[in-house]
Amino acid sequence: MRKVFLILGLSLTSAPLVAQAAPPGPRASDVQSMDAILAALYDVISGPIGQARDWDRMRNLFVPGARLIPTVYRPDSVPTLRNLSVEDYITRAGPMLEKNGFFETEIARQVERPTLQRRPALVGGDGVLGGRAARQPDPPEIPEERRQLTRQMPPSQG
Repeated sequence: MRKVFLILGLSLTSAPLVAQAAPPGPRASDVQSMDAILAALYDVISGPIGQARDWDRMRNLFVPGARLIPTVYRPDSVPTLRNLSVEDYITRAGPMLEKNGFFETEIARQVERPTLQRRPALVGGDGVLGGRAARQPDPPEIPEERRQLTRQMPPSQG
């Protein structure tokens, strides 16, 4: 009987007492557009002193492995980049946001979207993949009569 209690006791102490459930999926309204995603992000990190933040909501706004890369400006050095996972951000900034209060306000946004090319990227004349030659459109077709005139013109006097 003593062995049973010992085995039962060891199994209880080695197993987690509280199972951690995965956070629920994102709210549909949070991810319906780029504007909605940013509004949800600002809503999560903003709040008065002492307000707990909904970190599960923030986690659901990012794909697994996403990185937050803020620029850090120090007066005694050149600007540098800080590479943070979502969890790193929550661990580092979360206590400060809740202790001091913080409200994020967007002052500008620039969206850059990749453009599709008509033809595949090639190594251009400048030796760069997708280089100058690959990005230039095809030259316009020159009519035959204009080509003949160009051939008949004397060289310019320089």
